[in-house]
Amino acid sequence: RRTREAAGDPPARYYAEKSEPRLAETISGLMDCRLIFVIRDPRDVLLSSKQFNQKRGDFKYGWQKDADIAPLIRWQIERIRGDVTRFDRLCESGVSGRLLRYEDMIVAPEAFAGDLSDWLGIDLDLDALAVEAREHGARHLTSKSPEASTERWRREMTEDISRLYIDGASDLLDRFGYGK
Repeated sequence: RRTREAAGDPPARYYAEKSEPRLAETISGLMDCRLIFVIRDPRDVLLSSKQFNQKRGDFKYGWQKDADIAPLIRWQIERIRGDVTRFDRLCESGVSGRLLRYEDMIVAPEAFAGDLSDWLGIDLDLDALAVEAREHGARHLTSKSPEASTERWRREMTEDISRLYIDGASDLLDRFGYGK
């Protein structure tokens, strides 16, 4: 692949940070940046967070002991909707942004990394990323494999809970290509 250095451009300095999407509003006004927004099917996020809490023996990510799940799902949908709206607004204002699906990264990592490398103008080292993913996965994985973490809701979610997502976030599910 052609990198900035190979093209005769000076080496660029990169900094990547996983953060709340609200931070991008501040940073975009201070420096040239590219915004990567990773979306994941919210139904799988719910199941993953529940399993992660069980693995750790605590209640995080909005979960409360013996609480009704409907308010948690509404809160999750509102949060995602706000983040997506913020992302769209930043891109409309001229910030260079890419919306990426978690599921695409898991199902086809080589294609995902290739597309992202092209957009960033750098070569992502997929082997190094695989090592990091294995180490991270050992601490955070809540399914048998990363592949098993996709469309988990189809296997583990009741129809009543799934209906809460369809009723509250049908537009988001459609926009990102998630089935119903």
